Amino acid sequence: MVGELSKQPPWVCTAAHVVFEATGALADEEAVRTAIERSQGGICGVSIMIKHGMPVTWELHYNGHVAGGDPHATPQAP
Repeated sequence: MVGELSKQPPWVCTAAHVVFEATGALADEEAVRTAIERSQGGICGVSIMIKHGMPVTWELHYNGHVAGGDPHATPQAP
């Protein structure tokens, strides 16, 4: 996860970018992406709670390549 901190104390996270890394058969890539989209879009209560306080974006790296992500995300440095 990559995050941003506030510029002044108290230092708190102001944004987060979650990188999901997975490996598997190419045929399973779409299922993994769909599961993450569903989780981040409303099933994961923790993610939804955190999103009330700051932006949270995500991307999926599948078998070493970027295979999907939040359409509002800004690409992050590795």
